[in-house]
Amino acid sequence: GSPVAKRKRKPRGAWQQLRLVNAQSAMWAEELSKYSQIRSRAASGLEIDLSTEGLDEFLGKVRNFHDEVEQGLGWSTEAA
Repeated sequence: GSPVAKRKRKPRGAWQQLRLVNAQSAMWAEELSKYSQIRSRAASGLEIDLSTEGLDEFLGKVRNFHDEVEQGLGWSTEAA
């Protein structure tokens, strides 16, 4: 099992849990957690300060993370 699963008292947040998996996951957690406040404000219907370029950058990082996770798990989103 993962280092997260082995812990009796797990961190509550997803980013904190991801940091425990391995070094690459910790890097992704650090990078993507920077956007947590923006996500939280947007989910609450509050105004956010994010340019189109900033949004494109964020979506690119999410795509890269998603692709890396799928490759690591042996999954593919392409239709058979």
